[in-house]
Amino acid sequence: NLPRPSPKILWEKGKGAWHVDAPLLAAGGKIFVATSHLEKEKFGDRALVCLKAADGAELWKAPLNLNAWGGATLAGDRLIVTGSSIRYDPKELTGAKGEVVCFKPDGGVEWRKQADRAYLSSAAVAGDLALVCDTAGEVHALELKTGRARWTTKTGAPYFAGVAVGGDAVYAADLDGKVHALALSDGRLRWTVDLAADPAVKAPGMVYGGPMLLGGRLYVATANVEGKSAGAETVIVCIGEGK
Repeated sequence: NLPRPSPKILWEKGKGAWHVDAPLLAAGGKIFVATSHLEKEKFGDRALVCLKAADGAELWKAPLNLNAWGGATLAGDRLIVTGSSIRYDPKELTGAKGEVVCFKPDGGVEWRKQADRAYLSSAAVAGDLALVCDTAGEVHALELKTGRARWTTKTGAPYFAGVAVGGDAVYAADLDGKVHALALSDGRLRWTVDLAADPAVKAPGMVYGGPMLLGGRLYVATANVEGKSAGAETVIVCIGEGK
C-alpha cells in the first residue's frame, strides 16, 4: 500500500540510441552524459554529451575512443573523463586499454593520456590534480593543466573503484579487498588495511565502488559476486575513530 509516484517527464534524450551506465554530472545549468557502445549487442553511441538542463537541448557532443563507465568529473571549467576497453569483469583484465581525457568547456580536447591499462572509475579532483586508479594496480596524480603525472604509486591488485580524498591523504581500495592511504603531495604509502586478514573484519572480498569519507571515518564496501571468494560474506567497514 505504498504511495505510487507518477513523475512528470519534462524532457527525454537518447532513447533507443544511448547506453548510459555512468553517473550523470549536473553543473552550471548543464547535464553531462557519458554514453557507451556495447560491442556484443552492437548498441549505443560512445560519446560525452552536454545537454541543457532546462529542456534537454544538446549543446555539444564529443566522441570518445573508449567507454566512460565512470562518467565525467568537473575540474573548474574543465571535464575529466576516464575510459576503459573492458567492463567491470576481472576476467577481461589481460590486455585492457584505457585513457584519461580533459575536455574544454566547448567539448574540445585539452589533453589526452592513453595507457595499456583500463580506467574504470571516475576521477577525483584535488586542487590542481586529477586522481585516477587503473587495472594495473596503480594510483596516479595527473596535473589538470597538462595531464602529466606528478606521481604514480603501485600498490598491488587492480582497481575497479576510484579514490576518496580528505585533507592531505588519498584513499584507494582494490580488488583484493585492501585499503591504502597515500600522501596527496607525493603518493607515498602511509598504511594498508587488508580486510581479509584484519582481525576485526576477516572477510575477503573485492571492492567495486570507491571508498567514502564522512565525519573523519572512511567507509568501504566489499562484493563477492565472482572470483575466489564468490558467495562469501560481504561487509561494510568503517575505518577510523572519527569525531
